[in-house]
Amino acid sequence: MSNSEPFSWKAAAIPYVATTVGSLLSAISINAFFLPHHLLSSGISGVAIMLYYALGFPIGISNLLINVPIMIGCYKYMGRSYTLLSIIGTFIYSAMIDAMSFTSQTQLIQEPI
Repeated sequence: MSNSEPFSWKAAAIPYVATTVGSLLSAISINAFFLPHHLLSSGISGVAIMLYYALGFPIGISNLLINVPIMIGCYKYMGRSYTLLSIIGTFIYSAMIDAMSFTSQTQLIQEPI
């Protein structure tokens, strides 16, 4: 947004709303698909799932803790506004993973393949 354009709350809120919705959908997919079928995701979520399978450590907390050094690097290389959105998204995603854990009790898909 250039300095000549007026500030728009709608334009400013869109990335945060999209991050929240995406985090919710991803958290539901972890709990409703990956966990009941004992599958792994990729990236940090996959490492968090491995810790869950091996040690029983909550996936959301693992995800949050593993992302701390990444957020530090994000601030250093990507700047403050991008890092703020990333931190908010990481907190929401991590909280939603643990909050949506009840969805792992139902198998929506019988055959994962």
